[in-house]
Amino acid sequence: MDDALYAQTKAASLIRRGYGTRRVSHALYQAGISETDGREAFQISEANKWAAADKFARKRKIGCYAETEQDADKCRKQLQAFLRAGHDFDLASRFVFARPGEEITVED
Repeated sequence: MDDALYAQTKAASLIRRGYGTRRVSHALYQAGISETDGREAFQISEANKWAAADKFARKRKIGCYAETEQDADKCRKQLQAFLRAGHDFDLASRFVFARPGEEITVED
């Protein structure tokens, strides 16, 4: 089996499910994919990190996708879930602390 192709497929699958770059890297490491074979998969996950975070927030009804404003304890738990899913803190906090219905745009 082609490890590089497997890594790309695995990364794309995890991104579609809303997982972040760190989670993708960890999954590839656990699968025994070398850094060389996983390089392109990592680039794919890095390029799609905003879309993955948006998917994660939408699935869990976090921040701008919530129906009502969340209290501080709920926001803390949502932020922890984002971090466990492999998203970086800055991106996660933009989604978690957004008001319901607020539009979140991609920053370059």
